[in-house]
Amino acid sequence: MGPTGARVDHFRVGVTLAGRDLGTWDTKEGGETDSEETRYRPGGLPEESLGGATTVTQITVSRMFRRGRDDEQIAFMRGQVGGGQAIVKVINADADGNPISTGETYTGILKRVGPPEVDSNSSDVAMIEIEV
Repeated sequence: MGPTGARVDHFRVGVTLAGRDLGTWDTKEGGETDSEETRYRPGGLPEESLGGATTVTQITVSRMFRRGRDDEQIAFMRGQVGGGQAIVKVINADADGNPISTGETYTGILKRVGPPEVDSNSSDVAMIEIEV
């Protein structure tokens, strides 16, 4: 039997915004499901947990900025902030990048577009990110 664990580089992240395929992204942060907790202490009895509403945290995806791709898409993405329907699909993949699950799909509204940071004294990779 082969290895059953996964590394964080064994996932593929794709984004669609307002029906336009924005391609593959390098990182995904967020998407945790959390809940509120309502507690109640009935007349001197032990505290009870009544559960609460669930929420999914915002998702941030990023990738290396590519000239000829992202410089043309950034104006479109900026125009979708605050209203554009975004779909983030995360698929579990094997070591060769082949999908091995149907993955998870997150849907929401594009909240933010972050262009690359600029620093004339650095040789870091220029990254672009969006938040859904």
